[in-house]
Amino acid sequence: MASSGKVRGVYFRHRLDGTVTGPPHVCKDAQCHGGPNGCKVCARKARPCRFRACTLNGETRGEWWVRYFDQHGSPHREKVGPKGLAKSVYERRKTEIRQGKFFPEQVGRQRAILFDELAKDFLAYAKLHKRSHDHDGQRMRRLREAFGGKPVTALTSEEIERFKADLAAQVAPATVNRHLALLRSVYYLGIRNKKVEHNPMRGVKLFRENNARVRYLTEEEEFRLLRSLPERYRPIVEVGLLTGLRASNLLGLRWRDLDLEAEVYTIPESKSGDTLRLPMHPGVKAILAGLPRNGAYVFAEADGEPPWDFTHTFAAAVKRAGISDLHLHDLRHSWASRLAMAGVDLLTIKELGGWKTLAMVQRYAHLSPDHKRAALGRLISGRTGTTTSTEGSGVGEPVGVGAAK
Repeated sequence: MASSGKVRGVYFRHRLDGTVTGPPHVCKDAQCHGGPNGCKVCARKARPCRFRACTLNGETRGEWWVRYFDQHGSPHREKVGPKGLAKSVYERRKTEIRQGKFFPEQVGRQRAILFDELAKDFLAYAKLHKRSHDHDGQRMRRLREAFGGKPVTALTSEEIERFKADLAAQVAPATVNRHLALLRSVYYLGIRNKKVEHNPMRGVKLFRENNARVRYLTEEEEFRLLRSLPERYRPIVEVGLLTGLRASNLLGLRWRDLDLEAEVYTIPESKSGDTLRLPMHPGVKAILAGLPRNGAYVFAEADGEPPWDFTHTFAAAVKRAGISDLHLHDLRHSWASRLAMAGVDLLTIKELGGWKTLAMVQRYAHLSPDHKRAALGRLISGRTGTTTSTEGSGVGEPVGVGAAK
């Protein structure tokens, strides 16, 4: 038995079965010289040394314990497990004793549950019920780095706020929010499974996200982008600009989902979970008709699999083309914006793009400043009878506007 040396009341205790976790080596104690006769401090060699400093026969297995006295002076001991958890349990017991909330009969009834267990439960649940379980797994690694090994009951809102601030210094606010939302879901599942009673995410506010991002390709940028892309990847961008498909649907497009004769294509499962059957642009038909067939996927690589890493190829091409602030998803922005600037109504854009609500179309289908200026140029001043823009704008006949009364 040996004290931790740092926290009073926390100590390590070897198992009595003599099991070891490492190969035998010389005792580390300065007074012991090892040798054929074993350790001179404890005079043991047949079984692992019970002296903490001696590792002659290998590191012995054991657990960390806590010991304390309650408000009545009665001693108590608990076997906990990991050292970090033992420190946490010790501090919690001392707090309960000071507040008069310690009840010896309840100690030991419930085992300590670590955050890692809740995380494992959620990932198993997500794999069965969520299409985004791969993203959850990536984000969960960060959460485990921050909260792994801690009891689920010990995690506080203050700790989460610190995690939130530290992560915000590395990634965008929207990414921080996805991590916090995952943490909240982990605890909600734990509550449902009766493994925890309180969600420490309660009261933690998410960052306000700026989703009204205006970015679409101009014709000049489109030309530079296509020129900087390897020739075999250009059809992906061209089809993306003519269909507005999300990246996962675009890259995972299958030949079986295309009907070139009827000029329609099918998205078996969209982001909303619905099956979409959409009309095909004549330009898309021409592009697809000229592509070789290498397996089930339209844009298959040499191994027959989709180019799932095309995001990196696209980013490199954008950099070579000297274009700033452009992502693969902006092909969808460009498609919706061009339809809106061509005068297509928002309801039709919503149906063609597979959006659930009209509000989402208003977010994506941004109009260019030049287009807005041209629209304003069609106004006629009812008082002067003259147009408010220069003649020959090519926008169309001026629209009459009555004078205000």
